[in-house]
Amino acid sequence: MKTDKAIRVGFISKVFILLIRFVDLIQGSILKNYAVFSYIVRYAPQKLGADACYYRAFKELLIACHRVPAYRDFLRKRGWSCVSSDPKEILRSLPLTDKSDYILAYSTEERCLDGSFFSKGVVIDESSGATGIPYNWVRSETEREIVKSLIGVYLRYCFGDKKFIVLNMFSMGAWATGFNMALAAQSLGVVKSTGPDVDKILRTLEFLGSKYPYILNGYPPFLKYLFDEGERRGFNWQAYTIHGLVGGEGMSEGLRDYLLKYAKTVYSGYGASDLEIGMAGENPLTVMIRKLCFKDLSLRKTIFGDEHRLPMLFQYNPLDHLVEIIDHEVVVTISKPWTLSPRIGHVLTLCCWQEGKANGALFRAYP
Repeated sequence: MKTDKAIRVGFISKVFILLIRFVDLIQGSILKNYAVFSYIVRYAPQKLGADACYYRAFKELLIACHRVPAYRDFLRKRGWSCVSSDPKEILRSLPLTDKSDYILAYSTEERCLDGSFFSKGVVIDESSGATGIPYNWVRSETEREIVKSLIGVYLRYCFGDKKFIVLNMFSMGAWATGFNMALAAQSLGVVKSTGPDVDKILRTLEFLGSKYPYILNGYPPFLKYLFDEGERRGFNWQAYTIHGLVGGEGMSEGLRDYLLKYAKTVYSGYGASDLEIGMAGENPLTVMIRKLCFKDLSLRKTIFGDEHRLPMLFQYNPLDHLVEIIDHEVVVTISKPWTLSPRIGHVLTLCCWQEGKANGALFRAYP
């Protein structure tokens, strides 16, 4: 079995990997400066970015082979080897990991760097158990800080540089979404975590008043329920400037149009607890494309195929996540170097469609 020491890498690939290490060093600083980040995203050569995403993922493969006991054993048991020295070919030759043959097959410690999750600032969160079993996921302090910064950049892009009051209506506690969104939303102004409690949310709105704009952050059906319940109680939604930021499940354009009766804008984000939150998000362009497809069946078929439902459309950063379609599965490698429990070639869902759709979502790399 070939370990990281046996993987042959050409000179040009080694140069690219060194450049990627430099990107890793400065990414945290870039994310803290929105103007610099947006300039780089807008003007960076796309061809360079397309190559860089593979080299960054390949660097994480080398780390996993060298430092993650479970991944070394996983490759050994499958007799994996690859004679190519091309990072793309090496990545494509890897056996896929999923919850059954990797996550459940190895302990949490074995799936972490150096076989331990004890390091500064580690937090464990839990998935909802929607697939039948709740899973625990460990995240390092740096990992959470970078995700917080990435979400902050996304929120700034969607909502501008105004100061908002953000009401975090996601369930709090052990779940990743509520905790991390509360931290990330601090970049927009003042945050109060209410959870999905209608009484508490309406009392907060009445107490703080309509002087400030609000972002209501939660599950799409709950946001509808909140608006409906407020109407039933005679709450004056029209006096408030409301924006919606939703996630956790899909949203139809019909539901978005309904929410837009009360909110100025409504955007949805995509995340998966077995990877990370803030993996991808909607923006004005993706919403416009999806609305056009909702009205134009021929355009919808051209972009999304013959699916009976209209998938959501998200943009993601290929430098942070390498997303591939392999054997009709959406396969993701987390390419960021701060991941305490690396995921290399991880199957996101049990089924998808050939264009890159998973859980009713179509992913598109940006810019």
